[in-house]
Amino acid sequence: MISKFKNVYFINGNAYAGKSTMVKLLAKKYDGIACEENYHDALLESLNKEEFPCLTYTRDLEDFHEFIRRSPQEYEAWIDGVSKECEILELQLLDKLVENNPDKKIFVDTNISLETLRNIADPQHVLIMLADPEISVRRFFERPDKEKQFLYQLIMDEPDPDKAMENYREGLTRINSQERYDKMYNSGFNVILRDENRSIEQTLELVEKTMGLDIKELEILGDNRFDSFTKTRDGSRGIVVKNGMILLTHETKSGWWIVPGGGLEEGETYEECCIREVEEETGYIVEVIKPFLHIYEYYEEYRYGNCYFICKVVGQGNMNPTDHELRRGIEPEWIPLQEAVDIFSKHQSYAETCEEQRGSYLREYTALSEYIKQTDGNK
Repeated sequence: MISKFKNVYFINGNAYAGKSTMVKLLAKKYDGIACEENYHDALLESLNKEEFPCLTYTRDLEDFHEFIRRSPQEYEAWIDGVSKECEILELQLLDKLVENNPDKKIFVDTNISLETLRNIADPQHVLIMLADPEISVRRFFERPDKEKQFLYQLIMDEPDPDKAMENYREGLTRINSQERYDKMYNSGFNVILRDENRSIEQTLELVEKTMGLDIKELEILGDNRFDSFTKTRDGSRGIVVKNGMILLTHETKSGWWIVPGGGLEEGETYEECCIREVEEETGYIVEVIKPFLHIYEYYEEYRYGNCYFICKVVGQGNMNPTDHELRRGIEPEWIPLQEAVDIFSKHQSYAETCEEQRGSYLREYTALSEYIKQTDGNK
């Protein structure tokens, strides 16, 4: 299928950050599917213990006192093993969910690794939610769920409860280390930090905006597209309109016009990418007003994603064009918005001579038409 996982929204992070709550609320609001914490447990009984030794450890355990008596190092290794095995099951389950529910949004409290998420998901559809690591250790047994209370009672039944509790909390400290926190925080995905002063409703609104759920999405399907894509390239573009004039980049040697923008760099958000690319290609420093459109294009084995932002000029910076752009004579130009629409509307005239230009012009025509529809062109 062309847009595998396109409608899947992944929330990763640490404990007490609100992941499960947001997954449930998002699924309810968008009439979607909630894959809540440990949703892969539906497959637990059928798992082979040789293939899934960590997940089946607790399934086949006869005396749970052994569980709490493990060393902190053993507990950490087991948690990491569980995460890897869960990823295998999650991908199997999500494949089926996407196939059986192509028009449904799917919200996932996920164990899938950051590395895998970079390969399978739209970056804007991945959110990292984090709480202070100490909260996960300090408040672990405060939750009323049966599992945690069961473990607490086991610890209290030990000959030396204080020593047993110290041992277990050391394991919790290892899996909630600052190093793990920093890895998620600096993953390059959008991050929301737990804030005790923010209500659940305010957090939900923030999650929606961060994950682009309030942004319209459109697809452009190239005639040469494959049945599925194996490569992706995501980026941002800035629509800057002032007094009816739009800022474009003009390749003077080829005559090619384009909305300024380009690909995401590692660790960069869509908004940061937009601001950087507009300055590099036009010399103008812009402020993002809001994202308003995400266009996905499918050509051969590629899926290209562009998030379009409405921007305004706030200063003069410095152009920093690539060697390729210099060879093509790139220059920033302000032209009437309707003239730009007319230029891009001729996309089909390039079908026989330059498929790349045809696709580019079709994308820009689609974006500007949607911009005018949403704003009446008054920016």
